[in-house]
Amino acid sequence: MADKPWKQFEREVAEIVRGQRFWANSGEQTDVRSTWFEVQCKNVQVLSLAAMGRLLDTMEEIREKTNDKLARENVAEDMLRYNLPGYWDVIAVKQRAGRGKKTRTIFIMDGEAVRGIVARLSIYRGV
Repeated sequence: MADKPWKQFEREVAEIVRGQRFWANSGEQTDVRSTWFEVQCKNVQVLSLAAMGRLLDTMEEIREKTNDKLARENVAEDMLRYNLPGYWDVIAVKQRAGRGKKTRTIFIMDGEAVRGIVARLSIYRGV
């Protein structure tokens, strides 16, 4: 039996970010988590910009409330030293265009996430 398209999409995203996929009834608030990213996967026909913003806000609120232990354990010393988060909230979107029609996977994050990634890369490169 073939996977549902959304399950396959979550597996593809986990592979892209080199993370772990959490199944729907695992109790996790996220679909995929890696060292750098916490990802909500959306395999949809339409997703408005406002809906994307609300989803990022919700992900941030959940992370702040739970103070996730896994994130703290995955943070390297320099991340703690420079007060950078262990991971950033990302939405992975793939349009459902119909059977057999390929569409791109698009990753969406806010400016603070991009700023944090640039800071992290600067630390590693010594810039």
